[in-house]
Amino acid sequence: ADFSGEKPVFAGKGKLAHASLAQLSTAMQDAWATGTADLNYQLKMTGGSAEELKKSASGIGDFSLRDGTLRRMGLDSKASALRVTKFDGTIELRDGNFVFNDAKLQSGAAVYTVQGTASWKRQLDLKLSDAQHAFALSGTLDRPEVKPTPATEAALKP
Repeated sequence: ADFSGEKPVFAGKGKLAHASLAQLSTAMQDAWATGTADLNYQLKMTGGSAEELKKSASGIGDFSLRDGTLRRMGLDSKASALRVTKFDGTIELRDGNFVFNDAKLQSGAAVYTVQGTASWKRQLDLKLSDAQHAFALSGTLDRPEVKPTPATEAALKP
């Protein structure tokens, strides 16, 4: 913590290992996920109030989720949950959004690239895609909307 400027600055880094998402979900009073998560992060906030700190928060982290379920996010009409074998990548906190850039989510044999944002207000704007399938996740964490979208492949032609 640095209190020498006009507003206090708080910065830190840390590691979260073997965190239970089921326990986190219970604490949030919303059973949205299960599995085990790891996170190495750096975080910085500036301000004298909770609102200022939240608004200024920025950071980056490497995350990994293993052997879990993202409930309410089934990728087809038959599934109500997305089974996660492994989900890892880098997540950035910027402008009130958690930003995923090229994270990888493995569900069974499928491996999806995940890009997009999840906000402090639990709003989702995510894209999942592999060579054959693509999905848009929108709505909220409480009520996500999963829609198939056309999978696009770029091809170079001479």
